[in-house]
Amino acid sequence: MPNQNYTITEYMSDQQIRARSHTKYQRMLLYVSLVFFAVGLVTLYFGFIVVTVLALGIGVIFHQGSSQYMQLKDQMTEHHYLAMLIATQQSELVALRSEVQRMSHGDHT
Repeated sequence: MPNQNYTITEYMSDQQIRARSHTKYQRMLLYVSLVFFAVGLVTLYFGFIVVTVLALGIGVIFHQGSSQYMQLKDQMTEHHYLAMLIATQQSELVALRSEVQRMSHGDHT
């Protein structure tokens, strides 16, 4: 569970770090799946059917993992944009509050 005392800036920074980590892991899974697909094709050429089925099966599993990380990265990107919107709205709200306070203090003097 995320820390409830995060500032929006800390949250955005944390999201960027996680996104970079997920991108690296997703790429690694994709490369491994491509290697297993290539091994499957080579073993099919040489007639090793059992090894071909195993290599292609393992390649599919790694490819599914890569796809799941890609979806997770897309969700994290949406969260990052939402956090940027919240940060912008928060800073505008602070500016508006200070302007209202300045105006109300100016009316009483």
